[in-house]
Amino acid sequence: MPAHDDRAAASGHAAYDHAASFGHHAEAYARHRPTYPAALFDWLAELAPSRRLAIDVASGAGQAALALAARFDRVVATDRSAELLATIPAHPHLTTRTQPAEALDVGEPADLVVTAQALHWFAEEPFWSRVRAALRPGGGGPGGVFAAFGYADFTISPRIDAVLAPLHAALEPHWSPRNRLLLDGYRSIAIPFEELPAPAFTIRIEWSRAELLAYLGTWSAVTALRTQGHDVLGALAPTLAAVWPDDEVRVVEMPLAVRAFHVGSAHVG
Repeated sequence: MPAHDDRAAASGHAAYDHAASFGHHAEAYARHRPTYPAALFDWLAELAPSRRLAIDVASGAGQAALALAARFDRVVATDRSAELLATIPAHPHLTTRTQPAEALDVGEPADLVVTAQALHWFAEEPFWSRVRAALRPGGGGPGGVFAAFGYADFTISPRIDAVLAPLHAALEPHWSPRNRLLLDGYRSIAIPFEELPAPAFTIRIEWSRAELLAYLGTWSAVTALRTQGHDVLGALAPTLAAVWPDDEVRVVEMPLAVRAFHVGSAHVG
């Protein structure tokens, strides 16, 4: 089921002020968004030429940055939104920098640059140039690594999924126009680096019904409708409660779209 506020559209659309949108709800975003599987970060750390420095671009509430901080000597988390960065728990390996992705610059070469659940907002040439400049050159061997990943769908069970389906239909007209690239698994983005094969990764999280509704409440389309006086989650709650008791925890599965690259040679073909 689509997590629409985190999907994207082709370049050329008018910019969407996602930093302001998510920054206004920074605490809810930090509390209710899922974390990523540890195996993803183990794999990325193995790809990197060393573990001296990683950068998490558009870090948001720092879910990816904190995972990287457990594996790298230093991590810099960047984001346009100072409000979001302020929600990241302190970690001895982690620093933050308020900075747009298109102006990425931490002053020293990184082994790994990642962006989680955000590439669709800035997947254009200024960002690629900054990634190339930010990463450690190969020097005759593999250079730095860039990776983008995100989730666009979730499933729980056929019965619950069916109850949630009308919500997605109701929200469809209210998403930002930058919603299709992540739905495509970022495959339609022309990323100008040497692509690496990526394993399949899936977020698996145990949530109560209340926790799912809290997550849905972080969606920008839900927020947009609330500002218009439409409480779509309140309308959904009784029907969802009929198939999901208060005391029941369910496994929510969110397949990840992952693309990873060695940076240093242009992508051909």
